[in-house]
Amino acid sequence: MLVLGKLFLFPKSDDEKGGQAKGSASAAKGSGGAIPVDVYLARMEKIDNVLYAPGTVVPNEEVELKAEMAGRLIKLNLREGATVSKGQLIAKINDNELQAQLVKLEYNAALNRSREERQKKLLKIEAISQEEYDIAMNNVSTTQADKDLIMAQLEKTEIRAPFSGTIGLKSISEGAYLSPGTPIVTLVQTNLIKVDFTIPEKYARDIRLGSTVQLGLDGDVARYSARVVALDPKVDENLRTQRVRAILPNPGRLFVPGMFVKV
Repeated sequence: MLVLGKLFLFPKSDDEKGGQAKGSASAAKGSGGAIPVDVYLARMEKIDNVLYAPGTVVPNEEVELKAEMAGRLIKLNLREGATVSKGQLIAKINDNELQAQLVKLEYNAALNRSREERQKKLLKIEAISQEEYDIAMNNVSTTQADKDLIMAQLEKTEIRAPFSGTIGLKSISEGAYLSPGTPIVTLVQTNLIKVDFTIPEKYARDIRLGSTVQLGLDGDVARYSARVVALDPKVDENLRTQRVRAILPNPGRLFVPGMFVKV
């Protein structure tokens, strides 16, 4: 009864409560109550500001050779995929009619020159008027102009390579009748290659003529350097991008026009 009276009738003293609390804290500490933390060491690092853009390979020069005048194709001097030099004859259109006209003009030109020389002698002795001599001289000039016209037309019967390059796939054969504008073959120059790509307008100030960009191909870990040679003078108002063109050598024909590259 005395023990029960002590427990229920007489509360614990402050000293006893403090002792029990201190003991409980010590027990918690001993049982692993510390808070775990992650520690990071701050240090200076270099971060590259790299901009990636999709690009398209375009040839250095490209032209579709077409007929300038109507006629039958009598010669096609090309092999698909072959390399040609500047000025090399690619195709020839029948020029028999023009050659006949040229011969006729040469005869007329010789006759008019002889007549002009005689008229000049007669003019010196005042056997003819100045007007008659002027007519003879005009015939000489007119014949020469007609001859020059025929020579220009004869030049159009020959389609020559305007620059050195590689012949594409032909779209016509010998014996076909050509009209002005009929496509014959495509000529492409790829010893130098161009790459066109676009950048957001906010980076337009960061690129200049002569800047160097790096190119990557799918499946190729190597990087190739190209030099910026042209900047579009305006920004696309719909996409808010600026077109950029770079150029690089292509000795091994690694880059083919139309390919995708990562710039």
